[in-house]
Amino acid sequence: MKLWALKRWAKKTWALYSGLVTDISTGKTDGTITPGEDIIATGDKVKTAPEGEEGLGVFFVDANGVEYPLTYKMTENIPKKIVFRVPALSACVYTLKVVTRYSSSSAPLRQPRSITCEFPLTASAAA
Repeated sequence: MKLWALKRWAKKTWALYSGLVTDISTGKTDGTITPGEDIIATGDKVKTAPEGEEGLGVFFVDANGVEYPLTYKMTENIPKKIVFRVPALSACVYTLKVVTRYSSSSAPLRQPRSITCEFPLTASAAA
């Protein structure tokens, strides 16, 4: 019975899947990203919606807590996958954060939720 409760709880969580952030330019899934190039992030309910709403979107957060938003429109924005261009970041370690009100129902969530990547992303020198 406890196992069922755990599975039920797990279905209600949202996450970026570990190891499934892919740098399209290199094909790497090891956490390295290339500024100025596209990456694919897969997860559960990662779609950013409603689009254009203030405070929602994809952010790269450095060790000091400074958030760097995307500077380009996302190439793909669906519930299980987002594809977007990495902004011009300095060579550093970042945490990927998605802030969304997306819901699988017809109405968006009342309050935004944050989805944080479980592993750090390392940006190479800006292109």
